[in-house]
Amino acid sequence: MSAPPETLASSCRAGRLLREFEEELDLLSYELDGWSIWPLFRVEVAAALGDSTAVPKVENRRDEFSRREYLGLALQDLHAWISPPKEVRSLFVSASSYRVASQGEPPRDTMFDELGLRLGGALKIERLNNRKLYELNLQSVLPSRMTDAWLLVANRLAARISPSSAARRTAEALHERLRGTSIARILSVDHMAQRVARFSRERWLWRRLCARVRPHVVVIDDSYHQHSLIAGAQEAGAWVVELQHGLFAPDGPEYGWSRAAVRHQWHIPLPDRLCLFGEYWKSLLLEEGFWGRRLEVVGSTRMEKHLGLPRPAKQPEQGIVMLVTTQGLAQEALIGWLRETLMILSDKRPLHVIVKLHPGYDPNPEPYRTAFSNDPRVEIQSGTGGIPTHERLLEADVHASISSTCHFDSLALGTPTIVLGLPSHDQVLGIVNGNEACLATSPEQWAAAILGASKIRVPSEIRDHYFRRGSVETLAVLIRDLESRRRESQAAPAGVNRGVPPP
Repeated sequence: MSAPPETLASSCRAGRLLREFEEELDLLSYELDGWSIWPLFRVEVAAALGDSTAVPKVENRRDEFSRREYLGLALQDLHAWISPPKEVRSLFVSASSYRVASQGEPPRDTMFDELGLRLGGALKIERLNNRKLYELNLQSVLPSRMTDAWLLVANRLAARISPSSAARRTAEALHERLRGTSIARILSVDHMAQRVARFSRERWLWRRLCARVRPHVVVIDDSYHQHSLIAGAQEAGAWVVELQHGLFAPDGPEYGWSRAAVRHQWHIPLPDRLCLFGEYWKSLLLEEGFWGRRLEVVGSTRMEKHLGLPRPAKQPEQGIVMLVTTQGLAQEALIGWLRETLMILSDKRPLHVIVKLHPGYDPNPEPYRTAFSNDPRVEIQSGTGGIPTHERLLEADVHASISSTCHFDSLALGTPTIVLGLPSHDQVLGIVNGNEACLATSPEQWAAAILGASKIRVPSEIRDHYFRRGSVETLAVLIRDLESRRRESQAAPAGVNRGVPPP
């Protein structure tokens, strides 16, 4: 299916272009210490090749911490490194933005805490991507014992050192292979050499940490930005398990690999298990034949608490409640569309709109507050406070977004969802073509979809197709099984991805 005109340079198209380059130029064959280095650049290159308006702009949330605070956190990390908890079975690497605080309950990492409590013996490291949410750590159900400040400080110190000759030679060889392509204009030799050197350095640090902590399993949320962690953990003898954290397209640069990449897969930093929300997501990745038995359908730890909950009672006079979730994408266009939609509906049924901002990609609520300050129908909620998104989805009569995981969350909770035809929406056209979601390509269509939402009922079979139930227990069984299969040798040779254990 071709992408619509306004998103011709989408990440899906960029992902397909990447695979063509990979196959034609055999880019995955370029290695350092036995690890393929091309995956380090895949997502970066796809973003440069794609539509810049379809890529969320991430503000540097690290600027929320002063240099002195980072040094203090790094010293705390060092202490935890020297004196780790005894009998660590699993190492979780999470992010501040997964933490939520529901009224009357302690803060909870929606991704990892329930699993950690079920397994026991879990040590959590937190990526600092939101200061307000990190400050809730000590009150949390399962506090993180370390942060990634130690890694940031180490990288800042090492940035003054020139890349090793091996890193530069490998980068030069790959860049030469790219000569004459559009990618060569995106990546300079110096940038590539620095990135390869950073991979080697971080891989060594993670390997040392895992050798010190000795986890059986390392659980992560994102493999396409954490190559050094995966490689270091596997070299230290640990299994790596990734939990799906958001949506993806089979053609995207994050998980889309061609059949030609199969012969290189043991040299690509990949998780031993990729744990997916539901059968729908597995079907997307099985098409190319790359992932094979690495895939497990387990459900979503973030959704588990909310699946099957009754919808709150509502009075008819309340009117239509719509939740709009943002992603940091096409902010001006989204605000403009919502303005026009509200004007169209001004003399229709009563309407209450909740705009819930993304905690990582859309941290600044001011543009929305300024735009809707005079409209009492609109409530702006930051990503770090207020009622959690899934509770809001249960309250809403309809949900709208551009290309968010919340489209699928909404369907799983029985709330009709609207795909807004702004840049990157082609990533979720599958649920539109399957008549599971409405597509609005203009404010007029958005308004019509809102008015028609009350007539829509989401069948239960659709909900289960996207999200399996019982995620925490399923994951606990999987991780305990991997623990029992841990190999006797504590370290694998450099560059050898330990791969999938036998059934």
